[in-house]
Amino acid sequence: MLSQKDAFLSLFSKQPIVSLSETFVLDTETPISVLYRFLDHSYFVLLEGVSEQVKYDRYSYLGLDPYLRLSCVESQCKTIHVDGKIEEKIANFYDFLESVLEKYKLSKDGNVPFNSGIMGYLSYECFSHLETVPVAKKRAMGSPWAEFILPQTVLIFDNLYHSVTIVRNCFTENKTDAVLEYQKALDVIASVKRTILAPLSKPIEPLPNKVDNYDVLTADFNIEKEAFFEKVERCKD
Repeated sequence: MLSQKDAFLSLFSKQPIVSLSETFVLDTETPISVLYRFLDHSYFVLLEGVSEQVKYDRYSYLGLDPYLRLSCVESQCKTIHVDGKIEEKIANFYDFLESVLEKYKLSKDGNVPFNSGIMGYLSYECFSHLETVPVAKKRAMGSPWAEFILPQTVLIFDNLYHSVTIVRNCFTENKTDAVLEYQKALDVIASVKRTILAPLSKPIEPLPNKVDNYDVLTADFNIEKEAFFEKVERCKD
């Protein structure tokens, strides 16, 4: 069996991404408490798992240090590279994402459930890239229709075994010194581990609870009950 270093050096010239990882027990922290240690980062995505039992739902993922940032407003698709270079094109956003995923495809590592990929959000408006649907002229929050990152660092939290895996993804394009990139990846993993294990500078404040009684909830509706059911039937048809 190849060591991580041997495998890294062997794959460096063959794949667009080569990963290194380290796993250790983390039973006194949560993904949220770890996230608080990285709030100084400008861009990150947390995907929180909700189950401790299901095969994949038990994992939470924190993506950091984007190699690429991707966004979409209407048909304007933008790519911001790690070096600050910006590329813009008019395209169907789903085709745009597929082209990025195809370019940076990574063979699955059996040791970790997720090495690399895009992380972010799609809004309702993106449905207009698939079907003809009405969309608002302006989004209330002024945010793009979609935003994703392709992270260089991924933290994988196993909520069943209370461990975390630090994955460092090395993007090999325009790089030739595999040994140097291997050492850089090790250094990043060591730095991230120190940050995770360091005490928080201040305690996490709990979110305010604005609901006194969850058994009695009120809501306002913008559509009558009969009209709602009629639209549901139309969708079924």
